[in-house]
Amino acid sequence: FRAAADDFAQRHFSLENVLQDERNGSVRDSVLKDAHQMGFTSLYIPNEEGRFPYDTVSMMMIAERLCQSPSGGIVLIGPGLPLAAILRGGSPQQQAEIRNAMEGEMPARFAFALTEPGVGSDATQIRTKAVNDGDYFIINGTKAFITGAGYVKEAGERGYAVVMAQLGQIGNKQGIRAFIVRGDNSGYQVSQPYDKMGLHASDTREVILDNCRVHKEAMIGIQAKNFAESL
Repeated sequence: FRAAADDFAQRHFSLENVLQDERNGSVRDSVLKDAHQMGFTSLYIPNEEGRFPYDTVSMMMIAERLCQSPSGGIVLIGPGLPLAAILRGGSPQQQAEIRNAMEGEMPARFAFALTEPGVGSDATQIRTKAVNDGDYFIINGTKAFITGAGYVKEAGERGYAVVMAQLGQIGNKQGIRAFIVRGDNSGYQVSQPYDKMGLHASDTREVILDNCRVHKEAMIGIQAKNFAESL
């Protein structure tokens, strides 16, 4: 595992290439494709029996080498948080869709949209609202500092954002739920990337949910009674 990761890093993460990625604001598609074919983008995706493809030590060795590129490690290792939410609390249909999306030539892209302008550590104060509309929910709100938000938009139907929204009053943690929003949803929009001090190739933006219409089956943990059960 170490040798495979070393070879990958040597081929893709020369100083010249890393600087190019940072200037362009994105890890090259050829690198992402190679990482996906080698299984690096699926490190944290358990199979249907709950087993991971590598043991913990092997995963850490691979992650250590991929982090030779400051942004590459974040982009390539795999989106643990949104994937964990879906694979832990998602319906069988949701989980099957995600697994199928990761089997293509290029990986699906993910983001976890919780933080909002002025709302960080106290997630119960989020103002993004999900309003019941028959068999659908209409979501409106703005999320901030969302890693991978632009990648989700670019990926279209193979982009998935796990969006946290409030069904009830602000401050009511029992009313917060998670929804899967695809990148091709017209109500899912993103701002220009933040001009960060570093990690430029790791896409970070605001997400604007403008009358974002999702089916009720897009909710994670449909039978959940509170925020904790939904994830």
